[in-house]
Amino acid sequence: EAHNSAFSRSSAAKCPPRFLSFTTIPSGVKRIESNAFGDCYGLTEITFEGTPDDLSDTAFAGCMGLKTINVPWSKGAVEGAPWGADSATVNHDYVK
Repeated sequence: EAHNSAFSRSSAAKCPPRFLSFTTIPSGVKRIESNAFGDCYGLTEITFEGTPDDLSDTAFAGCMGLKTINVPWSKGAVEGAPWGADSATVNHDYVK
């Protein structure tokens, strides 16, 4: 079940772990802090609609189930991939 209430207009808050298996990060989110998704054990897929200005290189640290990160930007455009989710595959230039 997708659960997007974790997001504010400018940043992503810590996600509620038991409710989130996949989510879309809206284009209005400009900042994702370190370990913002650190407790999201059930999270398997994230899709970005836009490009955040500030994406911590450990934003998804501890997301052991995260397998797929879909991003609309080209490889290398945002440093730090996979942003702490070592088992995840990043799909660059992703179009939904």
